[in-house]
Amino acid sequence: MRKNGIFVNIWAGGRGKPGVAGAASEHPLEGVAENAARRLQRGGNFPLPYKRKYVPETEYVVKVLERHVEKAKHNLKGAPIVVAGGYGMGSKENFDMLFELAKELHGEVGASRAAIDAGFVADHDRQIGQTGLTVRPKVYIACGISGQIQHIAGMQDSGIIISVNNDPDAPINAIADYVINGNVEEVVPKLIKYYKANNK
Repeated sequence: MRKNGIFVNIWAGGRGKPGVAGAASEHPLEGVAENAARRLQRGGNFPLPYKRKYVPETEYVVKVLERHVEKAKHNLKGAPIVVAGGYGMGSKENFDMLFELAKELHGEVGASRAAIDAGFVADHDRQIGQTGLTVRPKVYIACGISGQIQHIAGMQDSGIIISVNNDPDAPINAIADYVINGNVEEVVPKLIKYYKANNK
């Protein structure tokens, strides 16, 4: 419709009203278009239709049968302390030590892609790096992690980086604030023992 040099688009529809053929509507705007057209023809204004904040249950397209909220497995991205392990941990059993250490430190456990691929950790959402999570904890303890660029990209902004590695030339040592040069199977149990004795 054209009114005072302005084109006005009007959609009409509903049971027994002009619009889409055969369309039946329970929409709250049913009939508003026709009233608007008549008011415009008479040179008058028309009020905006009432907008409902909530949709009545009878108009739901999908019926909600059940709501299930699953508790998050971990808060790796928000943890102040992250204990991460790499392929150098050697086995799933050795990796379990990191969970014990993280518990004593009230932190979370992360892993390199190599450790995930080796099956040391079942949760793939613990992977840190370019193809995983990016973390920025206050303290990042890297155990048995060589420090490939893909992994470093996901943790290089940590506050303090501590590397536990038996290879003094491991790339991760170059960005670490502290380096413990030793076997993770010997160093990690000592750390657990120390924090158990001093966290009381």
